Amino acid sequence: MTSLFPDVSLSTERLVLRPFEADDAAA
Repeated sequence: MTSLFPDVSLSTERLVLRPFEADDAAA
């Protein structure tokens, strides 16, 4: 479980940051 935590955190951060980056680029 501990080894999966980092992967999940990175995946979540990427999914959350990607839309923000797209919005910034569009703006």
